[in-house]
Amino acid sequence: MPAIKTVRDELRAITDKAKEVMAKAEAENRLLTDAEKTEVDEALVQAEKLGARIRQAEDQLDVVARLEKMIGNGRVAPIAATPTAPTVIKSLGQQFIESEAYADFLKHPGVRGGTWATRPVEVFAATTTTPTGGILPGLTLQPFLPLPTQFRVASLFAQGTVTDGSVIPFLRETVWTNAADTVAEGGTKPESTLTFEQVTEPLRKIAHWLPVTDEMLADVDGLRSYIDSRLTDGIIQVEESQIIAGSGTPPDLLGLLNQTGLATEVDKGATEGYADAIHRQITAIMSTAFAMPDGIIMHPTAWHLVATERSTSGSGYLSGGSFSTELTRQLWGLPVALSPNVPADQAVVGAFKSQAMLWRKGGIVIQASNSHSDFFIKNLTAIRAEERLQLTVFRPGAFGVVDGLAAA
Repeated sequence: MPAIKTVRDELRAITDKAKEVMAKAEAENRLLTDAEKTEVDEALVQAEKLGARIRQAEDQLDVVARLEKMIGNGRVAPIAATPTAPTVIKSLGQQFIESEAYADFLKHPGVRGGTWATRPVEVFAATTTTPTGGILPGLTLQPFLPLPTQFRVASLFAQGTVTDGSVIPFLRETVWTNAADTVAEGGTKPESTLTFEQVTEPLRKIAHWLPVTDEMLADVDGLRSYIDSRLTDGIIQVEESQIIAGSGTPPDLLGLLNQTGLATEVDKGATEGYADAIHRQITAIMSTAFAMPDGIIMHPTAWHLVATERSTSGSGYLSGGSFSTELTRQLWGLPVALSPNVPADQAVVGAFKSQAMLWRKGGIVIQASNSHSDFFIKNLTAIRAEERLQLTVFRPGAFGVVDGLAAA
């Protein structure tokens, strides 16, 4: 089809010619001759055909414009779009060895002002990058999260991010007396009691470091494994211990089990099933704290007793048994996180997502320098990992312990 501009120019030429013929007859104050009338009629027919072609072209352009608008709004994908590379989750060690500072060190390992790391190597785990990326400019760095196959205690809590400052102010519920009742017309309404205390908790730091030889720094695969398997795991293990049982005495966090005002502890009865005792605490929290529990923390030993509990006749497991998968641990529909930091005969039930929050400032940070002690002359480098975090529990009564989960 000719371009729409070409068709419009042709229509304009035909129309101008017909106007000239009619203008001449009008100027001479006469009717059109037979030849002139035929010429005008033919011009009219051609104009109608050209007009139809213009309308067809305009409709086509309108369809294209609508499609482009839909593509721009994300409603359909461009037909000839270049496929984007899949995103990957890079480990902390992978990001470290791909950082600019690490690459710079490999090229120029000499001392610069007492340390080769003139700007610290700072990378965060669980950052989504393209396979060929490193730390991309403008990329939003996410806090460190466990790998999907490692369901940890931290995953149960709501996650908060601290961008400014080093303290977290919040309100903690201390007293809740629900006096709501039916009231007669004109009667006095009962007064409920809800008391809060204002709490300000500083961010706490978990950190450690490891010495690394220059030979290991030059070994990319070895360095990545070293950081992943030692530095990050060390931080995570202490983080979990602090979240559950931190003493609250600086520099410790105030862990979940040491909070004041937890729900009344539930003790497993002598003839009561392990799962039944946990369900009693679930319903108790729903009844007294008016919160819906959404998770359970258990010691691996206690979970073993729950997972292998049999019917009273001993004919079979109450759960899926030894041939079921444990990739997703659940009890009464709630996810279960296992931790050796919970007493071996206990479980903790709680409304983790709605009544508590785990705050982080950034994520796990890696920094390296050879200026420590005599490391420069010994070709050693200190690699340090640290994170800053805090746990806030808004309603302690939404969390409760189940005790007595021990073998008979």
